[in-house]
This record gives sequence, C-alpha cells and structure tokens, in this order.
Amino acid sequence: MMIVYILITILLTAAIAYIVVQRLFSSNLNNAHQKAVELEKQNESLKASVSQLQLSQQKTDQMLSEERNHTLKLTNDLATAQTRYEEAVKRMNEQKLELEQMQQKLKTEFENLANKILEEKSHKFTEQNKVNLDIILNPLKEKIKKL
Repeated sequence: MMIVYILITILLTAAIAYIVVQRLFSSNLNNAHQKAVELEKQNESLKASVSQLQLSQQKTDQMLSEERNHTLKLTNDLATAQTRYEEAVKRMNEQKLELEQMQQKLKTEFENLANKILEEKSHKFTEQNKVNLDIILNPLKEKIKKL
C-alpha cells in the first residue's frame, strides 16, 4: 500500500510537473511568438527607414553633384572673367601709352609749328617794319642830304 501511495504521489507529481511545464512552455511559446511579431514589426519599420534614408541619400548625392557642377562652372566663368579683365587692363595700358606718345608728338609738333609761325611772323614783321621805316625815313634822309 505504501507503494501505491508512492506511485500515486509520483504520478501526481509527474502530472503537476507536466502541467507546470506545459504552462511554462506555452507561456514561453506565446512570449516568443509575441517577441517574433514585435521583431518583425521593428524589422519592417527599419526597412522602411532604410529605404527612406537611401532615397534621401540619393537626393543629397544628386544635389551635391549639381552643386559641384555649378561650382565648377562658376570657377571656369571666374577664370574667363579674370583673363578678360587682365587682357582689358593690358590693352588699356597700351592705349594709355599710345595716347601719351601721341600727346607728346602733338605737343612737339605744335611747338614746332608755333615756333615756325612766330619766326615767319617775326621775319614778316621785321620786313614790314623795315619797309615802313624806309618809307618814313627816306623823305627825312633826302631832306638831310639836301641840307
């Protein structure tokens, strides 16, 4: 009879242990299933975030490429403008030098012409004065000779 009590005790203990293990297993299984569902949702959310980040990166890369091209164009335009400016300054300096040379040449020509005119006028004035003096003095000279 003792054996029967022991067997019943063992069977009851086994049954209780089985029930407890079943509940724990089912609880763990439910927890694992819920955790798997949560992880799947997180995975989908992360995939969506990665997709959005990839689109954002593509747009940023495109904008960066456009800005680089714009910067390159502006750099080329600046170099062209600087070259034109330097050429314009060079031409302007050459024209300034030519203008100064022409002014000096015109000044020299003007001085020469003024001197020539002055000399001619002086010579003419002298001749005219001589003629006028002769006209005035000749009658006087003749009167002096007669005296």
